[in-house]
Amino acid sequence: MLDLPKDFIEEIKKMIGEDNISKYLSSLDLPINSGIVINKNKVNDSILPNILKENNYQEKYKNKYYTFKKNDDFSIGKSLYHHMGLIYVQEPSSFEVINNLDLSGEFNFIDLCASPGGKSINALLKQNKGIGILNEIDAGRCQTLKSNIERMGFINTIITNNKPSDFVEIYDDYFDLVIVDAPCSGEGMFKKSDLAIKNWSSDYVEYISCIQKEIIDSGVKLVKNNGYLIYSTCTFSKKEDEDNIDYIINKFKDFKIIKKDKIFPYNSDGEGQFYCILKKYKNKSNDYNECIIKCNDNKHIVNRELTNFLNKYFQNYSDLKGEFLLEKNKDITKVYFLNDDLYNEYKKFNSLSIKYKGLLIGEIDKNGFIPSNELAHTNIINNYIFRIEIDKTNAIKFLKGEVIDINDDIKRINQNFNFDLKEYIILTNNNIGIGIGKLVNKRIKNLYPKGLRNL
Repeated sequence: MLDLPKDFIEEIKKMIGEDNISKYLSSLDLPINSGIVINKNKVNDSILPNILKENNYQEKYKNKYYTFKKNDDFSIGKSLYHHMGLIYVQEPSSFEVINNLDLSGEFNFIDLCASPGGKSINALLKQNKGIGILNEIDAGRCQTLKSNIERMGFINTIITNNKPSDFVEIYDDYFDLVIVDAPCSGEGMFKKSDLAIKNWSSDYVEYISCIQKEIIDSGVKLVKNNGYLIYSTCTFSKKEDEDNIDYIINKFKDFKIIKKDKIFPYNSDGEGQFYCILKKYKNKSNDYNECIIKCNDNKHIVNRELTNFLNKYFQNYSDLKGEFLLEKNKDITKVYFLNDDLYNEYKKFNSLSIKYKGLLIGEIDKNGFIPSNELAHTNIINNYIFRIEIDKTNAIKFLKGEVIDINDDIKRINQNFNFDLKEYIILTNNNIGIGIGKLVNKRIKNLYPKGLRNL
């Protein structure tokens, strides 16, 4: 049995009672459950059975969330389906939060503490139209966030590295949804992390609850009338959970609780989570102040270099509703695509630290155009001319970093080019992008990022 802090045990006894404390302590010795979210933007009913055969997944919700027992002999993060962005691995009680939000279709949201990205991904999968501003104050964690969003193929996001308070002047009363998945004392991580146990103290709980209130003070101001605020933690502390909800209700009179739950490992598939969904009811219309900010507007740049590569590599690229932005640095030009909604937001962001925006299509240098790995994970590849379909065996070889030989199992999706070209290509399996390579002497040189090769 885990050696837990005595102060913590006394606090949790008050919460769940003597009858449940033994159940809770025993649950910490049970195997860890995890789960996968199905990326409905990529997965159809013909692919889904193949995914589910892989690790005895059990359907948990009708909207395609599946739990599984962790297996030391198999890592989901090393699977083909994970690399292709067909699934996202998420702890079950964390998934509960956005799953219980009655919001879908067209909406805009901001996640103020976004990394590693699970709750943002859940929100993005509920969207048909709209934008997501994903903020992470820890610059180092922005890369993890970017990697997860990129793999899932989302292009309607901007990732920022700012304090939550930095958004208030720009986005007062604006978002349909504001997510505050607050930093916390991590009591829900005790089962997974000895370090979480070691670092816990009553003083730290007191300290972090003050940090949480600072984030809340900014978050509530970003919610539009009839919009939602989600506050969540992976801790059980009353100071960090219920007391902070009381703080919201008492200080900001416009919010009402829609749903609230505290999940423990002894009564769920997960390891623990507290969340509260609040809705804003304000007695006046949206008074969002659209700040007029001087910005570098690249919208109307006509660039022969850009036009030439678009004509060569993309068919029907004019169907893409958005803007191509160019960023030149010495001899390399980076090409970004921002859809119309995202581009309109990007123009307001001069005062913010933007880590990643929209979709990096690729780079143009003196030798031509090199598509980006993130392009391969989006549905924009349907317009990319140089695509090659490979089977699962070759897909796994590719993800290991191996060279792929052209054979009868490899098919050109577009018949307007031949295998004798020296050209950058996108590889697909089941018409879903895997990564990029280069045709050289009827072989595919592997350009899958070395840092991702973990098979």
